[in-house]
Amino acid sequence: MSAKETSLRELLFGAADKTDADFASVVPRIADSSRVPEDLPVATRILLHQLFQRMQPFYVTDEQGRLVASSKSFAAIQNGAEAGKTDLSRIIAAVRDHAGEVSHCETVEIGREKRRYDSHHFCIFNDRGDVVGYAGIYEDVTAIAAEANRSAELGRWMQDIVRSSTDWIWAIDHNYNLSFVSARISDLLDEPPQAIMGRHLFAMGEFDADERLSSRTRDDIERRTPFRGRHFVLKNRRGETRHILLSGVPVFDEESGAFRGYRGTGTDITGKIAAGRLLAEANNRLEESYTELRRRNDELRIALEHSKLAESEKLDFMAMISHELKTPLNSIIGFSDAAIQRVHGPIVGAYADYFENIHKAGRHLYAIISDLLDMASLERQEPTIKSARESVQSLIDEAVSLVDPEAKAQDLDLDALRPKTDVFVRCDHLRARQILVNLIGNALKFTPARGKIGIDVERRGDGMVAVTVWDTGIGIPADKLSRVFDKFYQVEQNVPKRGDGGSGLGLSISRHLARLMGGDLSVTSIAGKGSRFTVTLPEADAA
Repeated sequence: MSAKETSLRELLFGAADKTDADFASVVPRIADSSRVPEDLPVATRILLHQLFQRMQPFYVTDEQGRLVASSKSFAAIQNGAEAGKTDLSRIIAAVRDHAGEVSHCETVEIGREKRRYDSHHFCIFNDRGDVVGYAGIYEDVTAIAAEANRSAELGRWMQDIVRSSTDWIWAIDHNYNLSFVSARISDLLDEPPQAIMGRHLFAMGEFDADERLSSRTRDDIERRTPFRGRHFVLKNRRGETRHILLSGVPVFDEESGAFRGYRGTGTDITGKIAAGRLLAEANNRLEESYTELRRRNDELRIALEHSKLAESEKLDFMAMISHELKTPLNSIIGFSDAAIQRVHGPIVGAYADYFENIHKAGRHLYAIISDLLDMASLERQEPTIKSARESVQSLIDEAVSLVDPEAKAQDLDLDALRPKTDVFVRCDHLRARQILVNLIGNALKFTPARGKIGIDVERRGDGMVAVTVWDTGIGIPADKLSRVFDKFYQVEQNVPKRGDGGSGLGLSISRHLARLMGGDLSVTSIAGKGSRFTVTLPEADAA
């Protein structure tokens, strides 16, 4: 036997020649924090001391609770922070009262770290059954407790998710019977979860056979493969159809690999399905409306083409008739004028009045035909405007001279009809004069005897010149004022000289011509007090 083996045997079984000095020489090199009974052989004490250094926390006391032996780790528990200090006497008292074993759980602070221990405390009996002491064993469960806390927190976290989720969370066992459903399913089926547990998945509903992916879900489940977003159709307790998108993953035993079932979620898409159907119906109605609208548009387009053709034919007809009427009218006007002037001798009796009426009617008819020809020409194509620098005074003088015979024949105050002005405008000479003649003619027509007619000229700050033809005639009612520029519209209210009424085109033609020259034509009027027609034209630069 070697020297090392001899020393170990002496240490295990004790050597009579070992002294306390020998123990003292060994213990300081190990530690002085474990408690070993002093009445043991020195070699045994050395051996126990080394074991106590490495053992789990434990202690042994005598019958009075005095500490007889303990491990180093128990001393650390005993010397823990004051707030968590182990009260050994209280624990021993509890063991004594119960005459058996007591379990205890406590948290102590060792250094700066809190540790959690589960301990078991019990009586020590001699061979006669008498209590001769007490002992306790501690187990450090800090890691286990932390893991339990984490598991509990994770469990609470999952429960919160399940409660707050809008999805249905489910699980089935290997027989496809429901082993778990979240409370959300109550909203879908109008039943509590407890009443649904244990039902077969396919007794509740079926995957949509009309969808390619959904229809093969049963096969996927049989093959134990995951699936996602499959359309599942079921009915609730009231017989209402519900549409669910199911997703699931297979579950297998970690050790044996045996199939345990499926877990997954379900999303209620009943509202979306209904909305989709309504949208499809709305789209169908919209498509039908669009088709009908296209059909009507085609009809309107054809009608418009026909209308344009008819309008063109009408204008051509008007131009042709007007042109054909002008030829005999020229003869009628010319011969009647010659008769009135007694070119070929005196006229006997009432024939003079006849010729005057013929001449007057001819000129009136000629004016109407001229308006019709102008309107037909304007609607067919825009007239050519030859803009030039023109004197407003000259334009007014020419216009007044053209209507002067008619004006002198009426009992009207015409003093304001020839204002003096040195203003120049840019316009087409003939078209501007035509507008003024038309406006002065209307003023003469709608002003009764002893009324007044005049013209005002004003330079405006916007670079325009306003020429206003005014009268004190019958005026225009407010409800008809907005229509005076409409084609063929005539104000039918106490017209003094209605027998001389025109075509209702003069004002419409005049406004159109004014706008072609860069100006406009507007009106203000008060019924019974007269009217003011204002034509605006661009002012010409100084010569």
